[in-house]
Amino acid sequence: MLATLFSHFNADITDRIKPYKKILDEQLWDDLIQYLLLPDRPIKSIILPARSISISELPSRENKPFSTIINDEHELEISYLIDFKSTPYLSRDMPYKFQ
Repeated sequence: MLATLFSHFNADITDRIKPYKKILDEQLWDDLIQYLLLPDRPIKSIILPARSISISELPSRENKPFSTIINDEHELEISYLIDFKSTPYLSRDMPYKFQ
């Protein structure tokens, strides 16, 4: 029975934990080994709770205006001033997207 326990322990370390040894803190590595051997003993590493996502779905995209102060006409005027043009752009020719 003891041989079966150690066989299971070795398989767990080899398959699940050993690939991560290089990136784990030494204390965490020791705590993992200890936990597999003696799960009732307390560990020294600080284990944070799992992250949780509070929103289950992303909000829908809305086509809100860029600003409540600057309207589409203003955007056209600003655009032609940026490009040093003599006449404002038409809305279909607008080269910029203001955010």
